[in-house]
Amino acid sequence: MLDVLIDVFRYESDMPGVLGIDGFLWWLEKERGYTIGFTRGHVSKDDLEGWDVFIIISASGEISFYDKEVDDIASWVEKGGVLFVSRPVKNFESINRLLRVFGAEFLEEKAKSYAFFCGVPDRFLEVDPRFKMIRDFIGEHKVNENLKAVAEVPGKDPKIAPYFIRVSEDWTVLGAAMMGNRPGAVAAIRNYGNGIVFAVGLLYMFYRWAYWWHNRELEKDDRSSLSNVKFLTQLFDFFEEHCNNLDI
Repeated sequence: MLDVLIDVFRYESDMPGVLGIDGFLWWLEKERGYTIGFTRGHVSKDDLEGWDVFIIISASGEISFYDKEVDDIASWVEKGGVLFVSRPVKNFESINRLLRVFGAEFLEEKAKSYAFFCGVPDRFLEVDPRFKMIRDFIGEHKVNENLKAVAEVPGKDPKIAPYFIRVSEDWTVLGAAMMGNRPGAVAAIRNYGNGIVFAVGLLYMFYRWAYWWHNRELEKDDRSSLSNVKFLTQLFDFFEEHCNNLDI
């Protein structure tokens, strides 16, 4: 089991009303059995001590990272911590100050599709040659084994789509979509020292997590192209394996 620290200090919902990430937090605590904690301000090495995973999700982008804070987070990851970052609500520069330490940054450019691909089924290759470009672009990793597409929201909404990430060669691309005439990364992971950094250009999937979890059985249908629950399940399975290996 994991001890997971959530950055609520920077959190801001981009959904109307009170909709937020309660369903996602419920899944982490009740379904995964994790211990959940919350930040109350800028974090230091002492705040991160004892936590396995630090999640910065749906950050407002209005709260800057202090230089020492960036150094402390990077040092914690290097010693074995797992950093999980989703795209911010706005002001990408704030979160990018942290991500650039690890060789990545969120781009303020979104895909034209409501979903991205972690794996491309063979039947898609016959429909459009661009799917082969996406398949060739995606790296091989335990997290994206036997996956298909991951969607932001149920149904297609042209205003809601995943955002792209620029990553260095140290990263493995877990998911991609077409970025003009070439594929671009939407989800990626890398080793950093003894730790792991994961970044994904999503927001709304976490807001709607209760829906995806409630309908998880639909993903098992061969006709389904989505694998949202399987994607996060395999991701956190990998985090658990990583943390268990650190204890050996």
